[in-house]
Amino acid sequence: MTVTIGAASTYLEMLDKAYKKAALTTDLDINPAWIRRADNSATFYTPDLALIGLGTYSATAGFPDGDATLTWTSHTYSHDRGRGFSIDKVDNDEGALMAFGNLANEFLRVYEVPEIDASRFAAIATAAGKDATGTLSDATGVVAALNTGMDTLDEAEVDDGNKILYITAGLARLARTASSTAATTDALDRCKVVIVPKTRFYTALTLNAGSDASAGGYDATGAQLNFMIVDKSAVFADAKHIAMRTFAPDVNQDADAWKFQFRIVHDCWVLKNRLTGVYVHSVT
Repeated sequence: MTVTIGAASTYLEMLDKAYKKAALTTDLDINPAWIRRADNSATFYTPDLALIGLGTYSATAGFPDGDATLTWTSHTYSHDRGRGFSIDKVDNDEGALMAFGNLANEFLRVYEVPEIDASRFAAIATAAGKDATGTLSDATGVVAALNTGMDTLDEAEVDDGNKILYITAGLARLARTASSTAATTDALDRCKVVIVPKTRFYTALTLNAGSDASAGGYDATGAQLNFMIVDKSAVFADAKHIAMRTFAPDVNQDADAWKFQFRIVHDCWVLKNRLTGVYVHSVT
């Protein structure tokens, strides 16, 4: 039993690395050093520092007085998701753990990672609102829309190094067909570009309860997103694996089977004072 638990723990580390590789929004994961955890595992705090601008220096009075106020804003995760699976008993622990590895990787790749990404994009779009809408069907239209988005973030003084362009594959391909133009170079080459499948790219979602072995997952309830330009310092996300547990057949009271349970608590937020650091373009 000890060997089984140890091997399962190794799989958990592998799955965490697999998540970071497969997810498209890991650039938005918050630095743990920037947050303060609460006693409640579903809550954490981020610091907000309020400052004031420059004043006129006086030769007699010296520096004008200033003030800096540090407050802590609490954030509570909106999404608490989980799923349990059973695999019939096999001849030895090694076979069971191989089955666990295959099941866990497939679940992460097909269901968990897409839902996390989709939830984050929807949360960002909901918080920031739509800046522009319309169907983009040709290179000229895509380039013009991208340039407008880039110009908007430039006016908000967002540094190119902090910009991430999330865009569907078809629109990115259209934009690149005009790669010889200076406008396209300006839009695509000044920031990191991440291609997002349409199935993860909506302004709003419904997360299905998935009880009683029903399908679960999510359904799109908002508009299809064309692209999104994000200032990394304006958005922060956290995906927290609360539990990933295994139960051997001899302790599983429900069936003569291995039982595997997954649970993840996660969410994504846009800082209220940096909403101008996000540009959202959707179909409608």
